[in-house]
Amino acid sequence: MNDIIRAYLATATVGDGFRLIFNQTGYFNLVARNGTLLSNLFSNLGASSTQYYQRLTLEYDGVLRHYVYPKSDNWTAGRPRAWSVQDFLPSNICTQVRQDTGGGACGLNSLCSMGIDQRPRCRCPFDYSLIDPNDLWSGCKKDFLPHSCDAELQDSDLFVFKDIPDADWPDSDYAHFSPVSEDWCRQQCLTDCFCDVAIYRNADCWKKRFPLSNGKIDSSVDGKALIKVRVRNATVLDPLGSKSGKKNRLGLIIAGAVLLASSVFLNVVLFASKLFLAGKKSKKVEDEGSLVYPGLNIRCFSFKELEEATDGFHLELGNGAYSTVYKGVLLEENGKVIAVKKLTRMADDADQEFKAEVSSISRTNHKNLVQLVGYCAEGQNRLLVYEYMSNGSLANVLFVNKLKPK
Repeated sequence: MNDIIRAYLATATVGDGFRLIFNQTGYFNLVARNGTLLSNLFSNLGASSTQYYQRLTLEYDGVLRHYVYPKSDNWTAGRPRAWSVQDFLPSNICTQVRQDTGGGACGLNSLCSMGIDQRPRCRCPFDYSLIDPNDLWSGCKKDFLPHSCDAELQDSDLFVFKDIPDADWPDSDYAHFSPVSEDWCRQQCLTDCFCDVAIYRNADCWKKRFPLSNGKIDSSVDGKALIKVRVRNATVLDPLGSKSGKKNRLGLIIAGAVLLASSVFLNVVLFASKLFLAGKKSKKVEDEGSLVYPGLNIRCFSFKELEEATDGFHLELGNGAYSTVYKGVLLEENGKVIAVKKLTRMADDADQEFKAEVSSISRTNHKNLVQLVGYCAEGQNRLLVYEYMSNGSLANVLFVNKLKPK
């Protein structure tokens, strides 16, 4: 049996005799049986076939795009001499696709938003990841243990909320309350083991459970999604969660103790070997993981957080000899706009210089200087996060850099 799939774009025509005509002027017209022009499906002006090569492509994301290519340099009209998008349907597939079943434009539990290039972007909520890392439309899964409905566990206090402005999964709610406060809405979802997400908008509260479908981020939502996630490093009480599990717990403890005792000698040998090898290395070699600089009143970001905030380092603001600046948005901080300076070349011994640079900039507070928000020093990645300057030359500020990679 096949799933029932609803059309996300329809001409509302019934019967035969209707035609879609892509003519030489670049218009895409719906024509009736008698030849009457019913509508031009694209809103932009056409492009003459004498000046442009043209093509229509229904692409992998479900969007029908009209491309043009100038036949000569005389007809570029400011366009690059390459295929470029003239128009597309639907105008926003993230909001257009809405089905009673299925995952929507990006897959179950995911969120769809329109990028700066007017193409859909699929992403997972906080503490979720793609089911298939090689497929952006595979949907998302939790990276934490779900809320247990076992009354003996009482693990509601092990969960918190992370907010995403203008986000919603329209067709996954199982309870609706109004009028209520946002705090009341949060508490109701927090203590409900079935509630994975709450949507709060204009004193209305919707509780939603898995799987979440038709996810989108769009200004038309005019509300926020409250994503319930487990506190990191939280201890789960009695993960077996049943009386039969409790009976087996003693056996597991004994088996674990035996394994632990049998490995003590090996662990001691390995630890001693590690200390011996570490003593022979230069004291200048530091941890290859994340460098944390205590005492600084700024945020230490992970590389993944900055990669998500910049949409994969998509929008470049400028570049210099050793760094590139990208525009980003911190969704968890109510959509705060940032500029991320990514250092592209770092010397092997530059960590101390980078630490000194971060410390110096973070302690500088002047009305004419851009404010440092945080940094990332994870592995070989070195990034500085600044407040975004809407006026003036951001590049003039961010490329005055004392940190000279070698």
